[in-house]
Amino acid sequence: MTFADIAARAWPRWPWQRRAPAPGLGLLEANGTAEAAPAEAAPRQEHTTWEFEPFIPVSRFEIADRMAMTGRWGAVPPDTLRRLFRYLSAWRHVVYKERLDELEQTYLPFSPETDLLRIGSFSPERIADHRKRFMAGIKRLLKQANYIEVPRAEVPALMDRETVHGLALKVDLDDFEECVIYRRGTDYRFEHRPTIWTLYMWNQEFRVPVYQRLAVVLKLWPEAQRIAQVMAAKRVSRGRATRMVRKSRSTLPEGLDSDKIYIKLFRDIPHTNLEMLFPNTHIQFSRVDKIRLGGSAAGGVGIGVFGVVTKLMAAAVLSPYLLVVAVFGIGGIMIRQVMGFFNQRTQYMKVLAENLYFHSLADNRSAFTLLANRAEEEDVKEEMLLYTVLAT
Repeated sequence: MTFADIAARAWPRWPWQRRAPAPGLGLLEANGTAEAAPAEAAPRQEHTTWEFEPFIPVSRFEIADRMAMTGRWGAVPPDTLRRLFRYLSAWRHVVYKERLDELEQTYLPFSPETDLLRIGSFSPERIADHRKRFMAGIKRLLKQANYIEVPRAEVPALMDRETVHGLALKVDLDDFEECVIYRRGTDYRFEHRPTIWTLYMWNQEFRVPVYQRLAVVLKLWPEAQRIAQVMAAKRVSRGRATRMVRKSRSTLPEGLDSDKIYIKLFRDIPHTNLEMLFPNTHIQFSRVDKIRLGGSAAGGVGIGVFGVVTKLMAAAVLSPYLLVVAVFGIGGIMIRQVMGFFNQRTQYMKVLAENLYFHSLADNRSAFTLLANRAEEEDVKEEMLLYTVLAT
């Protein structure tokens, strides 16, 4: 008997299944990209199919109240049943407190935010053992919290798309020695933005699939090892490999240490926005941006050159001062076109920063503390439903 069967028997017809897309809403499920919803699409509140996930999007307090009110435990008084559930929650809290203590102990050599003094030093063997135990522990915690792993081999395919904000981003996943991604819950949100099909005159509605929760665990390769890898893979000299690695890591913030392990929790991340979650993200111009900015630059420079030539011809006849004005004029045009590229890039970086700011949940130690709380919650809910099945 699966957990879905147990849950269905304990609480029939309760929709904790995640909502699957209704047909005809213009969503390409094959690659997770969003398309414009046609005018004849079904109303957004209609959901005709369901897909099961292990996550139960109901609090344990609501489940306890529901079990107490429905009388499924026969002659057991509601207060007694609630007391039983409280004892069950307290026992689970002790279990996860021990697991959390072990995680905190093994995370000490890799924590980038510790304010503790380290007495003595860790040997390489002890560091390797701590890292092995920590990675096993954090993965176990994510699974207990009903997160689902995204295999690393599938990540490049998910990232090979333009984001819902029109950004073209590039991430070198080979920079990371550890790159663990887990997701939980899939939902949809509606966004409105102008498109070429509306001639950028009015907004069009898009249905965008999002991960409700996303966990990322990252550790960089040490620079020396990464340079050796690039030399072997690209067959280039050490100097060129060093320049390639440093260029790839040029967007990393100051103080980012390859010896540390970084944990991030996010919420409501669109499927096409995974690149935004990595510290070595490089912003690129999309094809539409290149055509628009390139056409604008070519037109502006062309008109400027025509004006300069005209003024040069006039300067040869009238005054040398016109020659100076012409030279400054074409210089100003070229500076304005270059600043257009930089302004567009700055706008994209602003969009990137805003999304990370409003979608971030927790970092590092606070992240696995929150995960321990969520895992404890999931275990308690499952056990409450399981005991209800056994009682009936």
